[in-house]
Amino acid sequence: MNRLCKDYGSMERDRKEADINSINFPEFHRYARGTITHAGTAEHERKLKEELLELVKIEQQSADKAFETLRDLAGTFEAGGRRRGKDKANAVTSFIEVTKLYAYLYVARDKSNRIVATSE
Repeated sequence: MNRLCKDYGSMERDRKEADINSINFPEFHRYARGTITHAGTAEHERKLKEELLELVKIEQQSADKAFETLRDLAGTFEAGGRRRGKDKANAVTSFIEVTKLYAYLYVARDKSNRIVATSE
């Protein structure tokens, strides 16, 4: 999910620096056929960004469901009044939420360092 969010925010920079981006893979160009005939147009880029965000949504839903299952399992292993399973799940939840926040910062704005050409 984070990789896709970073790629969303860095599409223009990656293109200028000839750096790899998720949109460089053929799976992201299904819109090039049909309604969009000119790759590289603003409409084409908008469609690619929409597709990246759709994949982010799918990955996030899958990860959330998997963690929900893990959290439920952690609760079933509590015995003798011990809450370690839930405490660990709460710690992981905090980590996940911070990670999601950081990912969405990339959607809002490219936070990567730009490559600066230097002369030798």
